[in-house]
Amino acid sequence: MQISSINNSHRIWNVAVYVRISETERDKSESDSISNQKRYIQKFIDKDETLNISQVYSDDGASGGNFNRPAFNNMIADIEKGIIDCVIVKDLSRFGREHIQADNYMEIYFPSKKIRFISIGEHIDSFKNPERMENIDIPFTNLINGHYLTQVSISTKSSLQIKQKEGKYVGSKAPYGYLKSPYDKHKLIINDEVKDIVQRIFEDYIRGSSLKVVAKSLNDDNISSPAKYRAGKSGKHNDNKWISSTVSKILNQPIYTGDMVQGRTYSPNHKVKKRMIQSKDKWITVANTHEAIITKDKYELVQEILSRDIKPPRQKREKTAPSILAGYVYCNECGKKMIKGSANYKGKRVNRFICSTYKKNGSKACSSHYVQEKTLIDVLYETICLYTWLVTDDVLIKKIEKNRAKDNISSFFMSKFKKAEREISELKMIRQGLYKDYKLDIIDSTEYTDMKTGFERQYNELLKEIDMINKKLVLEKDKKVPIDEMFEYFKEFRKFKELDRSLIVNLVDRINVGENHNIIIDFTFKDPFKDLLKDYKKDVANLQIE
Repeated sequence: MQISSINNSHRIWNVAVYVRISETERDKSESDSISNQKRYIQKFIDKDETLNISQVYSDDGASGGNFNRPAFNNMIADIEKGIIDCVIVKDLSRFGREHIQADNYMEIYFPSKKIRFISIGEHIDSFKNPERMENIDIPFTNLINGHYLTQVSISTKSSLQIKQKEGKYVGSKAPYGYLKSPYDKHKLIINDEVKDIVQRIFEDYIRGSSLKVVAKSLNDDNISSPAKYRAGKSGKHNDNKWISSTVSKILNQPIYTGDMVQGRTYSPNHKVKKRMIQSKDKWITVANTHEAIITKDKYELVQEILSRDIKPPRQKREKTAPSILAGYVYCNECGKKMIKGSANYKGKRVNRFICSTYKKNGSKACSSHYVQEKTLIDVLYETICLYTWLVTDDVLIKKIEKNRAKDNISSFFMSKFKKAEREISELKMIRQGLYKDYKLDIIDSTEYTDMKTGFERQYNELLKEIDMINKKLVLEKDKKVPIDEMFEYFKEFRKFKELDRSLIVNLVDRINVGENHNIIIDFTFKDPFKDLLKDYKKDVANLQIE
């Protein structure tokens, strides 16, 4: 459709009617509803026979904070095609609330395209009164509209934070695995259709599958990704498949534990659309607000695995699944992680670990520390089997309990702490008495100085000892796994015929491989058996590992 004109006074204008309302305004203002805007503009057009509606462009639920809106973009495209030559809006706030872009369209873009612009509310008409477009009141009105949006943004943000602190869910969509309650949109309920998929993702990852392998498994079983699932529910089409980042996002969601965790991302202001990562100390967490899909222990277990940044070798990442020991094997000499790969050994292809420093920098930096994966697994399995047998030995356990009662580290250091405090109090009293003796001429100045110097030396040594004891007590308090809990883990191992990833994560801190291939296992607990095993050498030597 080409623009036609008779002359300027009787020209027929091909009008684009533009209407817009945001989601926030939709709830507050009936007068600015889409239907009311259309009626308002239609009444205006009915009074002027030169205005012919070519198209109505409607952005329902679109913010005025930017001009990247579907209908608005379509209108601009039609302007470029020459289909329309006049734009009419109810008022400038409907056109947009971002004053810089609004001014640019009105002062530069529309004039350059010879577009007539009419804003009924402010009596603006660039054709009938072009001088008006130069007045300061138009950019000032746009500025006020932008300020309004800023105030609304601040108010909305404050309101949302209040709801978040009350444990109310404020997201526009429920997380995958949940639904919004039909009775309360701020409450989450479990979505039974996909709950099992979330649980499967956690279980597969704990068992040692990589993010990519988990995603492939879900795609192979024709399970819809979160995006495809939501699209299907709304009658739309979406072919998105599971990918590593989708799996990772689910594994990193603490909301699956039943705690409402919000505010993990933020935007500096309403003009910045990209969300930024919020530091963990600023997250808003309210415990036990909804039914959990994943236990807290299982979630923490997954976070521990994720923190070790486990990835299969790059060149074979498509085919190689990560080792059950991935992230736990270290070079005993350089302290760096050992990486998994494969190599030929006696005519067979075997999985092995080598030092990452050696792999990257060669033999001048470190030696290979080559060790087969099977060797490490066998050693760890036999060690855990040994401990499993030991924790069921009543005689040994009684001896450990006796030693714990007698040699408990915390008790030992606490008694030393109290003793040091008593000695400091006594030194203070002696020091005070020493000064009195000096003043009464019971001792001379030389004796006083010598004795005072000796007492002060003892006093400073005791202060250092107290500081050392405090540090020891803190270290003791921070031990990862209490001994009683450790016993339970080993007893649990009796149910397994092979190593389970969750047991490794709970029990093993690291596995150090020495240059001479000696293997040192550091557990997450203080080893209560180390000093007692020498009394059980005969029994251990005869132990049969099944």
